Amino acid sequence: MERLHERQDVQEHQHHRKVVLNWFTLINYAPQQHDFIRRRQQGTGQWLLDSAKFQAWLETNKQTLFCPGIPGAGKTILTAVVIDNLATRFADDPTIGVAYVYCNFQRQHEQKAEDLLASLLKQLTQGLSFLPNSVKSLYNKHQVKHTHPLLDEISTALQ
Repeated sequence: MERLHERQDVQEHQHHRKVVLNWFTLINYAPQQHDFIRRRQQGTGQWLLDSAKFQAWLETNKQTLFCPGIPGAGKTILTAVVIDNLATRFADDPTIGVAYVYCNFQRQHEQKAEDLLASLLKQLTQGLSFLPNSVKSLYNKHQVKHTHPLLDEISTALQ
């Protein structure tokens, strides 16, 4: 009987967690990431992963890897390759979270700063075995009023 209650508690916890995370945003970039990786040719982007600049970025804290290019140059696929590499490399390290967004000119309505940061917060929280207090309190504060968090609140929770 005790195991049944434990299983029910776990299921309720998982359901509540899903409700809270979906409250932040329903946008999910994982299907896009999967599609981009599926469409790439084997070995695509290996030159970037092997480059000294990428390796230096990987080993240095608080750095930005900026990869500009004209439309159609392959930035999206290279980004997918980097994300895939990072997710694989750090899959077993609970101190590192990998989160990403894909911006698309045709989906500008989903790309307000609040939405992008909410997606990053959701992704990083999904990788944890618990809901951080900052996420719980933000949800509880706004759930009562049926509102969504402001940009600065999401940013604070993300930090």
